[in-house]
Amino acid sequence: MLKFLSILFCATLLAPDLFAEQEFVTRFSLSKQFVVYGPKAVPARRFQSQRVPLDAGMVAVSCERIKQAVIAELEGTERQKLNFSNQGEGKIYAVLHPKVGQPVIITPIPTSENLNYRIDLPNQIEAARLIEVITETVLLEMVNRRSTDQFTQIPRWLMQGMAAQVQSAAPETLVLEQHLPMTRVKLRPDPIAEIRKTLKNSSPLTFDELSWPEILSPEKAARYRECSHLLVHELLHLKNGRACLRKMLEVLPNHPSWQVAFMRGFESHFRQLVEVEKWWELTLVNLTGRDPNQVLSHEQSIERIDAALNVPVQVFHDFGALPDQSNLTLQEIVSNWEPARQTQALLKVVSQLRVLRLRVQPEIVALVDDYRTVLENYLQNQEKGLLKRVFTRSDLAELTQSICRRLNVLDQKRTALRNKPIPKPSTRDEAILSALEIVSERSVGSPTKQ
Repeated sequence: MLKFLSILFCATLLAPDLFAEQEFVTRFSLSKQFVVYGPKAVPARRFQSQRVPLDAGMVAVSCERIKQAVIAELEGTERQKLNFSNQGEGKIYAVLHPKVGQPVIITPIPTSENLNYRIDLPNQIEAARLIEVITETVLLEMVNRRSTDQFTQIPRWLMQGMAAQVQSAAPETLVLEQHLPMTRVKLRPDPIAEIRKTLKNSSPLTFDELSWPEILSPEKAARYRECSHLLVHELLHLKNGRACLRKMLEVLPNHPSWQVAFMRGFESHFRQLVEVEKWWELTLVNLTGRDPNQVLSHEQSIERIDAALNVPVQVFHDFGALPDQSNLTLQEIVSNWEPARQTQALLKVVSQLRVLRLRVQPEIVALVDDYRTVLENYLQNQEKGLLKRVFTRSDLAELTQSICRRLNVLDQKRTALRNKPIPKPSTRDEAILSALEIVSERSVGSPTKQ
């Protein structure tokens, strides 16, 4: 027994050295843009696991195939080249870690010539997740290839939607795996067939919800990828849709908001964001046969207004600790935030109110319009003042106090509507009896003819 414990103790001491001496290899993709570094030994696939064991050589091939699939979706059958395709490509380094719990991290690495990227990956990952990560990195590298002083993010719906679009074509040929039997690849003629089935049994996301995914409930967040895929699929199939999306990506670094770049790219189809929302609603109706803008109940209308007017923020209490979720009122944002952050947050609220007015009860529409009008007037006055540079500190304070007073009045109206008793809908028999009573009262009260 003592001898067994001694052997076990020595093995425990040597384990870190054995792990440290694990051999790592470097593999390059065909275009040399992807450089993959990882363990030489491929992990064994776990029983009934959806995770694909990653090999450095296979990952290099998979990255190149995913990149070519993304380019093919953007260029289309006419093979129209991207404006930034002829410029120097940045390197993308993929590092495989022999830990299943390794988080996926994409890190930009600026150099004197271009912007490179590093992707940290576990050496076992779901195929869909790998396609999503590589797609996001490829799009980031394309968009930021000409950027020198700022880093441009890709909207989440575009990143996830494009990854799903790429995967729907032929997922078996994108992510390679060792020791798999040869199988016949089955092409999918309808890439959105599964989405159609899913959305017929659940409410699809609005364009506004796709634009601001950080405020979604867990139930809606679970449908975000499917709805993003549908949005990208439908945009690509617009007339010259691929050309519009290419233009959006090309001008994206020139605009602080992706919404502006979107309107620049798709200006031949939409003049205002409200037209995009209407088009998306019609698309969902045609696809599912269900109207996503069905009128909400009184309680639901108030709840949605409350959610739109309370801006979610993350509050950090201690260094290294996870942040807490909190909500700020419009008055707190106007009073405490700097103008740039104010504008971004208030524009988001205005966009939500514009979509919400189509679904609330008729007696609540006026309140939604009042909130939107107050915020839009405030943003216009603030913009004029900043452009003319005539705002003094007292002017800003007066403007802030004015909007806060108006918002307080609207909050009181909202509270009154929340506490207002909701009339119970009458049945058919009750409606007939009520009508008979009214007729009887009128016949008794009316003068008799002589």
